[in-house]
Amino acid sequence: REERIVKLIRANMIISWLRENMAARMVFIVRHPAAVVLSQAASPQSWDPYRRLNLYKSDSRLSNAMSSRMRALLSQSLDSIEALTLAWCVENSIAFKQAAESDVPIIHYEDLLENGEAEWPRILAALDLEIMPDSDLIARPSQQTWGEQAKDPALVRRYESWMTRIDPKTAEKIQAILD
Repeated sequence: REERIVKLIRANMIISWLRENMAARMVFIVRHPAAVVLSQAASPQSWDPYRRLNLYKSDSRLSNAMSSRMRALLSQSLDSIEALTLAWCVENSIAFKQAAESDVPIIHYEDLLENGEAEWPRILAALDLEIMPDSDLIARPSQQTWGEQAKDPALVRRYESWMTRIDPKTAEKIQAILD
């Protein structure tokens, strides 16, 4: 095909813009919030939640788009896990809204890996593709994240690892913000 497929991470809050200005075909694939929070907590320099939340708090357009509960949480003193979770909520609530308004399918990453047969037809239709990728290839970890290690069969379906390493207290903090 002549068209390119581009993977954008951190594009959550520009789905409408991409659709309107780039005439982009797209699918919004979202990870479980706990998986994202644990991953971001492991590299705090790249994912400073306090800087992000301060930006969100000072943006009046974004503030107007947030629920009153989110605005209230932005004013509270949060630990890093809570702040990362709230940043996920802000970013993804905007993305969910824009995806719905722009008729962009929302696919949950974990559902895609667990039940790809049900999810792939939606992805193929949205991207105007005909052939589903090989399931073993899909299950491999990201080459951007893992480099050559991505070919290691032991890392296949590693997405479940956050479920085994999350401690109950962290899970409770994440769930409290999500609630």
